[in-house]
Amino acid sequence: MIFICDAFHEFPDKRNTTIELYRVLKSGGSLTILEETERSTNNSQKIIESINLFKLVERDKKFIRFKK
Repeated sequence: MIFICDAFHEFPDKRNTTIELYRVLKSGGSLTILEETERSTNNSQKIIESINLFKLVERDKKFIRFKK
């Protein structure tokens, strides 16, 4: 499991960071992101989904969880 708390929006290269997170995560593992605002959560979700590596499995206003 990778858990990122209120930080994903700060990463300068979100695309390559997401690719690296996918690379190091074991098969079936989870990428979980908790953001401070719903807007940041929406932006993070859009970026991760656009890369098309992870599958969204759970979503709340400030919380998203993906599976590898």
